[in-house]
Amino acid sequence: MSDVYLGNPLLKKANTPIEFTEEQIIEFLKCKEDPVYFAKNYIKIVSLDKGLTQFSPYHFQEKLINNFHDNRFNICKMPRQTGKQLALDTKIPTPEGWTTIKELKIGDYIFGRDGNPSKVIGKSDIKEIDTYEIEFDNGEVIKACSDHLWKVSHSDWYHKEKVLKTKDIIKKFLSLKKSSKSSSIYVNISNSLNLPDSNVPIDPYTFGVWLGDGSRDNGAITGLYEDIEVISSNIPLKITKKSNCKGNVYRYYFEGLRKETHSLGLHKEKYIPKEYLRSSTNQRLELLRGLMDTDGFVAPNGACEFYQTRPRAYARRPSKNRDERNQDHAGARASRGNCESNPYHQGPRNHETRYKHKFRRRREAPRRSRCPTSTDYKPHARARPIDRRSS
Repeated sequence: MSDVYLGNPLLKKANTPIEFTEEQIIEFLKCKEDPVYFAKNYIKIVSLDKGLTQFSPYHFQEKLINNFHDNRFNICKMPRQTGKQLALDTKIPTPEGWTTIKELKIGDYIFGRDGNPSKVIGKSDIKEIDTYEIEFDNGEVIKACSDHLWKVSHSDWYHKEKVLKTKDIIKKFLSLKKSSKSSSIYVNISNSLNLPDSNVPIDPYTFGVWLGDGSRDNGAITGLYEDIEVISSNIPLKITKKSNCKGNVYRYYFEGLRKETHSLGLHKEKYIPKEYLRSSTNQRLELLRGLMDTDGFVAPNGACEFYQTRPRAYARRPSKNRDERNQDHAGARASRGNCESNPYHQGPRNHETRYKHKFRRRREAPRRSRCPTSTDYKPHARARPIDRRSS
């Protein structure tokens, strides 16, 4: 009678005596005590690129093997095919500012979709894989692998979210293109960044007003008399001088404003410093209200628009302003009460740099809606393949 188990010559039936050499016994005991060593030396896998090859586990896989060996019961909470790659230069928002996936370290904090800081507990290895550029309709581009997972929505799904891979989004996009549907796949905007109050040198509302109608040279704020009288009543600084420029246009000087703007280096060009971009939601709202009260417009239906008639530094810095707007604009007041804001349109028009926002009037304090409606801004996306690169 054969002592082979189920026809496999490498396996013996139970209670079959086997003779081992001293070297084999030492190796057997080594594998018994170190399961990772056993996996690396005696397990082979079939690779799509290399065929039958020795198993070389990742660091997290070695940790799993040891956990399985040391503990009888284990619970693994993992996505399918762990490791959904993005390009190494993908920008990631953190409480200290912007960084990239390449620069992130385990233990760092980044912002999650809910706007709260979340701790980085692991990083996948770098691979050379097929990569696509996902371009949103506001001009932003994210490079991701074909298996990267996205939470997306579409009107065909009654605006409910689904988790799709990049390659599945491409298929859906192509099918929509063939059917001539005007709607497209979109992602919901993240919640406003949840941060504590920042110790800023200039009151946020005052700073927003100065960005809109202030002078870089002397810190003065200029506007129509009726407007600047109302605006100045909300500025917590003493008015040191009022001068008539021409007709109904007046210029107001405020104590200490010139000194503070120059100390921030804003006498050379206007932009929003990091301490304001990483301030609390209320502080960012106050800054936006200052911008709206100077360069904003409120239509009779409650829709609001903010634009600049010539390029400004804070309009030319997408990495420090446009990227922030997707998460920072939780609402605006614009002199006529509370509104809820979502970025609506952005782009050149008649040689102007325009920033347009759509608002809905609310009685309570402004807050971002979790449920998209037909009037909400939805960043649509289209994908195109690019060269293979590390991600």
